[in-house]
Amino acid sequence: MSSTYLLFDACCLLNLCASGYLLDILETIPFQGAMVQEVQRELQTIENVEQFERAINGGLLRGVDFASDAEMARFVNDAVTLDDGEAATGAIAIERHWTLATDERKARSFFPKKPPTSRFYLLWKLSKIGQKLPKLNE
Repeated sequence: MSSTYLLFDACCLLNLCASGYLLDILETIPFQGAMVQEVQRELQTIENVEQFERAINGGLLRGVDFASDAEMARFVNDAVTLDDGEAATGAIAIERHWTLATDERKARSFFPKKPPTSRFYLLWKLSKIGQKLPKLNE
């Protein structure tokens, strides 16, 4: 089953917002961007919230919540090891067969069956389609 959603955790979205390319990436990837409600609440307090809000208002990123007992059970089990946002993101991604995007090392090693995507891959993918990325020292 192929995934039509890319479910982001907070750290990945924070890093993409900081890169300045969140909107470009969400417009480019062949997925619908999504995040769990906890991540959406957490990101309402970030410094560059405008980019994040434009992604939501433009339909590039949407909030999702638990929809089954299986998702909730997996969340409860995973929250013993991971923080709540990562556990919720992983539980929903796994149960719905969605692709998970995280930069958190602990979460990346916790979900080994289908390795999560990271911001580095998303930025690389963006660069491959012809977008010019600025040099870090500019």
